[in-house]
Parts: sequence; C-alpha cells; structure tokens
Amino acid sequence: MIWLDADTEILAPISEDYLRSHLDDDKFVSYLGRIDKYTETGWLSFNLDSPNSAEFFDLWEWYYNTDEIYNLPAQLDCHVFDACLEKLESENKIVGQNISPPNTGKAHFDLRFKKHMCHYKGNSKRKSRCLFCKSNKEKEMKITVTGHKGFIGNHYYNYIKNSYDAVYPYDRKNGIADDLSNITVARNAPECDVVVHLAATNGTRLFYENPTDVCINNTLPTVNLIERYRNTDTKFVFASTCEIFNSTIDNGYYHVPTDEAVPVMYNDITNPRWSYSIPKALGENLVANSGLEYLIIRYFNVYGPGQIDHFINEFVERCKQGEYYIKGNDTRSFCYVDDAVRMTDILIQTASNQTVNVGQDVETRISVVAKLIMGYMGINPDRLEIRPGPVGSATRRCPDTTLVQTLTGFTDYTPLEIGLRKTVESLL
Repeated sequence: MIWLDADTEILAPISEDYLRSHLDDDKFVSYLGRIDKYTETGWLSFNLDSPNSAEFFDLWEWYYNTDEIYNLPAQLDCHVFDACLEKLESENKIVGQNISPPNTGKAHFDLRFKKHMCHYKGNSKRKSRCLFCKSNKEKEMKITVTGHKGFIGNHYYNYIKNSYDAVYPYDRKNGIADDLSNITVARNAPECDVVVHLAATNGTRLFYENPTDVCINNTLPTVNLIERYRNTDTKFVFASTCEIFNSTIDNGYYHVPTDEAVPVMYNDITNPRWSYSIPKALGENLVANSGLEYLIIRYFNVYGPGQIDHFINEFVERCKQGEYYIKGNDTRSFCYVDDAVRMTDILIQTASNQTVNVGQDVETRISVVAKLIMGYMGINPDRLEIRPGPVGSATRRCPDTTLVQTLTGFTDYTPLEIGLRKTVESLL
C-alpha cells in the first residue's frame, strides 16, 4: 500500500486527476473519507476505475461470508479493511475516495495520515481514542460518565457501557458518594481518557420553582471536575444547551437555523429561567479555557423515553387529567435521544477543542407536537387550547447542523412521528 506524504494537505473532495497525478500506474492508494450522500440506491462516492461502492460492499460481504449488507457489523475494524484492501491489490484494483461502511459516516483513513488517525502528529494518546484500532466492543479507552441516571446520561451510558475498557458512572441519585458538587468526591474521580459530563438539573418547571438549587447543581460539579482533571491528558466533554442564546434569537440579532458562532445574550439576568443556562454558559467558558482537550456539545431539544420535567411528559400527564392546553406556541427542533447519543459517541472520537450543535434542523410548532400526542392518546386534537407562554421562552429554536454532519456523517434522524409515538407509549 502506498500512502501519499503525510504532510500533503488534501481537502475533500479529491479529484481523480489529482490522485492520478500523484500515482504511478502500478501503485495503489487507499483513501477513505466521509460519506458524501446516501440514497435509496446506495452510496454516492468518488471512485477511481474500480471498485465502485457496490463492488466494495461485495468485497466486505465476502469477508464476513454474508449476503445481507445490513447484517454486517456497524463498524469496520481496520484489520478487516486491510484484508479487503489486500484482496483488491491482488486483483489490481484501485480504491477511490469516500468508500465507507454503512451506518457510520466515520472516516477510517485520511491521506493526511500515514497510518490511522491515532498516529496523527505523533500523539500516542490518540491511540486510546482511535475507533479503528479495535473492534466496536474492544475500544481501548477508559471513560467517566456523569449523570448516568439522568435522561441523556442514562441512554448514553447504556449505549457505551460494554464498548470500552472501563466505564465509570457517577450520579448523585446513587447517594453522597457520587455527588460531584462535593470537591472531595470529585478529587477522587478515577484516571480516565475521557470525561463525559452529562450531569445536570434540568427541566423548565424547575427553573422557575427552584432556581437557586438549579444554578448551584449545574455549577459546582463542573468546577470541581475541571479542578480534578485540569492538569491531566483527559479529554473533557461538556453537555451545554441551546438555552444560552435564547435572547440573541428573540431580539433578532442572529439567524435561524443557528450555528455555533452565535453570541450568548441574556435580556434580564435576574430571570429565573436562566438558572439553568447561565451555569451552562459559564461551563463553556471554563472548559474551553481549562487547558484540557475538550468538546462542548450544545443539545437542541432532545426527547425520548425516560425524560421527565419537560414538555412532552408534562403534556401527556395533563392530557391524562383531562387538561388539553399548552403554554405558548413557539417552534422547537426535536431530536430523538437515540440519534443524539449516536452523534455524541462519534463526536467524542472526531471532534477536538470544538463546540458542536447536536440536534435536527427541522422546526416544529409546539401545537403540532401537542396534537400528535393527543392523537396517539385517542384524544380529539381540536380540543387543544393555547395559553400565553412564560417570559424568556425562545420563540424559535433550530440548529444549523452543518458541523455535526461534517464531523459525524450522521443524517439518519428518527422521524418526529416515530420518536414521539415511542415516547408517548412509554408514558402510558
């Protein structure tokens, strides 16, 4: 296998002419980049003469001795891929750009790297984070997850708990021994490669009813964890929120869909609504300036089974009591929790020192969601009543997902109707 020089800067898409100008006829090159687009008929990709995407999948099926492509592993181990490439070489074929296993969108090799991503810039620490040095259930990484009994935290913990060398869960629901607002508990947190800090007190009703507790509970654990890991090689993943720029959007100072460069703004700093988002804004600044490698994820209206103290479960409970009203009729962009978890896990591998929106770029009015819920519950949607919303609630919310799709290749979002039905059924 002949790799182009590692210092050669190549930006996708790589043209066929460029590749041919750098290769002799008797040499081969492997370039695996991000998936360009997936259609019902297959992957659209850049190729040299052969194989095309279908031929490559045939080869992959040959290796695993199966005729069903969607029965293949969700991730292609690098050793398996090397075996496939050797077979291609023996048949005098050239592999082109953007051939990637289904259901991942993950880059496996890059012409900017002589070997795997984990060897980039000689950083041996990256080997523990390289998805391609071990199979999906043998990742050489130790990871600490906070808030593993919370909503996103529980789904994420269950998704990854058998995929790494060690997973250390923390949640204050377990008792004082797991309460990271206690500096002593935080200082005793284990050595690990990555901290995924998902612990938070969240819920719109709680913002107004217990703002002081919300503010404290969302500030101290972050401060204590940064103090614990700030002089280590640990990567710090911080769960932030789209709530931090509500006022920016409502005042018309920035566009919707909203990208990661949006300024943070608060109309009234004393509004209890911000008891959640202000600690998140503080956390972003703290994490980004800690000296640690970091990833800040701004989640946009993640929903699904197990969520409490949010609109969907609270509206279902109201409907059970014969109360069919909503407070305000703003727009939101709902993202099913399984999708958010998958994007999160990929981002931990691919994003470094970045802030990334995680969500779906489809705006939906709350009244539409409410009527869908009523329909699933066998209630006439015409009975819905719209009341005034609380002060500070964002009138519009929708992420620009360009960056997250670039970093993860993820586009297979769960349709709202399907995710919402699953959520409602879990509440009945």
